[in-house]
Amino acid sequence: MRTATNRILQMSIAALLASSMLPICAQAVCPNPLPAGMQCPAPDHLDKIDSDYSGPGDGIYNYFFTGAGVDVYIVDDGVDPHIGELPNLQPVGFDAFPGSPVQTHAQRVAMIVGGVVGGVAKDVRLYSVKVTSPGLGRDVPSGLAWAIAHNGSLKTPRRAVINISMDYRLLMAEAATRQKIEEAIAQGIVVVIASGNNTGLGAPVTNTCAGLPDIPLLYVVGNADPGSMGIGSRGGPCVDGYAPNAFTVGGGFTLSSASAPQFSGIAALVLEQFPNLSVAGVHAELNKRATKGKIHPPGNTGQWIPGSWDRLAQSLPVYFSAPTAMTSINFENMLCHNEYAVSWSGGGGDQTYYELQSSLSPSFATYETQVTEDTALSVFPAVNTYYRVRACNGYGCGAYATRSTPVTPYPGCS
Repeated sequence: MRTATNRILQMSIAALLASSMLPICAQAVCPNPLPAGMQCPAPDHLDKIDSDYSGPGDGIYNYFFTGAGVDVYIVDDGVDPHIGELPNLQPVGFDAFPGSPVQTHAQRVAMIVGGVVGGVAKDVRLYSVKVTSPGLGRDVPSGLAWAIAHNGSLKTPRRAVINISMDYRLLMAEAATRQKIEEAIAQGIVVVIASGNNTGLGAPVTNTCAGLPDIPLLYVVGNADPGSMGIGSRGGPCVDGYAPNAFTVGGGFTLSSASAPQFSGIAALVLEQFPNLSVAGVHAELNKRATKGKIHPPGNTGQWIPGSWDRLAQSLPVYFSAPTAMTSINFENMLCHNEYAVSWSGGGGDQTYYELQSSLSPSFATYETQVTEDTALSVFPAVNTYYRVRACNGYGCGAYATRSTPVTPYPGCS
């Protein structure tokens, strides 16, 4: 599959270079023949996301995976099925406004997710979910309902991502849209949404999260480059990661609409590599891969909202083995509030996240799981409760550290 993909890439890139439509890094030195898993020359956004953003790129996009076997639903203004840059666009889709023309926004989003030249994940199956049309409004809940039903109708629901390159604040204010996003996540679909943009270029970066309900496993994406937020992109503590501007066959494409599909493409790469990973696991993997400390490095007094995450999109895997066993789990009674601080150690190697499991039985026949990237959190047991913890990544999990006796609720203060 990669060999065929590389042949298409070579032909498509040659055509684009001839027409001078796509900015390509001039410093690229391309081997001939082009090896599998390499795109050369590569558009600027692909050149960036396989690097650590520490200097000029090499004009090459390296990839170990292509998103094969993953479905990506483009919830937007409709993808034209006649675009040659999108050979994996599927014949079935959804159209809330039949007969109205498709626009260019969804085209470019789809090209960044899975286009031959500009795509992060070259072999994903793309689905057009048309939910907006000029002069006719929008119907996002119906499009999401179709994507959920389509994914669920498969004999075994396949690994899937929903990309929504639309305004986070606008959509989170709609109860029906929030409900469908929560349903999609509950079904195991990764949902990626753009943070939205400020009104007017050069406007101060605003907090897109303020005053809105939070959906914990919704992955929110803003626009940024090393050293600064993107002009016009919103930020805030609910924004999980950032990606640079992107370029497609049609030209430049900027701000959070162009950044979200880069994370959707990376999520597809993750799901191909780790087919059994949960939505929480995909989130943890995206965060683990991300390049840290480049948007707001020490001494940078640029526009930055306290509490925001300093993560730039990174496409390449960061580990190839499961974590080792946990060595201890410890509890400290915080007294008057029936609160226990629980911490743990061990789980060496490439841990991406931890699973803290609680059960009313020492056999853990049934249990509840909390997923965290931290090595400590608080618990509030209402009855005698057993706990265990393990370190995990996409390859799997290490052995548990288990508390042999239950944690007893503290009776409170007199």
